[in-house]
Amino acid sequence: MTTLSPTRRSTWLLRAAVLAVLPLAACSQTEKVVATTEGAAKAQVNPTLSTTDATFIDTAARGGVAEVQMGELARKKGTTAAVRNFGARMVTDHTRVNGELAQLATSKQTSAPTDPNTTQSQEISKLQGLRGSAFNREYLATMTQDHRDDIGLIQNEAASGTDPDVRAFASRTLPTLRDHLATLDHMMPAHTATHRARPATHPVSATPSTAPATPTPPVAPATPPVESTTPPATATPTH
Repeated sequence: MTTLSPTRRSTWLLRAAVLAVLPLAACSQTEKVVATTEGAAKAQVNPTLSTTDATFIDTAARGGVAEVQMGELARKKGTTAAVRNFGARMVTDHTRVNGELAQLATSKQTSAPTDPNTTQSQEISKLQGLRGSAFNREYLATMTQDHRDDIGLIQNEAASGTDPDVRAFASRTLPTLRDHLATLDHMMPAHTATHRARPATHPVSATPSTAPATPTPPVAPATPPVESTTPPATATPTH
């Protein structure tokens, strides 16, 4: 049997230790990935959905709840009929969609959340503190971005979801969200133009300048014409 020198033996032991640690590092990374996706799966009593479908239900439900709560604010605080009416429409449409999604989740032995996520809650709090045209602009801008994000989420689920019932829900809901976004795109320019045309919040007062105005010199009266003192010439008679 070959005897290893102390130096070679130390090198071999170091390599063995490194090889033993590598699988542990890979396992740790895997645990991080699992931790980021298991939240939606926890809601399932007996898992029947893929992680993708379960995450979709969780995300869509939270977004729908947020849009209902923001719609309630717009219905009460909007300063134009268009904003108030759109807010009321959000309450009606998303309450219906949220109900359908909750029934779908129950049928898949899971549950849909009934509260917004942290970012959405912060936006709701921000809207609660705004008034007037500032509220209108913030609400419409938020709804526009939310619906663009929602359409992307639902398009992806409709095309790539694994559960046929969840895919069907996404396909049914997509036209409603597109219609909402088209309405928002029509409303935004008018409200932005209204804001730009408004007078300044703190108009400049008409305070006279500290420098005295230069007086305008009086206009000299017109000089009367000078009368001629030369007697008129006498015509010489012709013989």
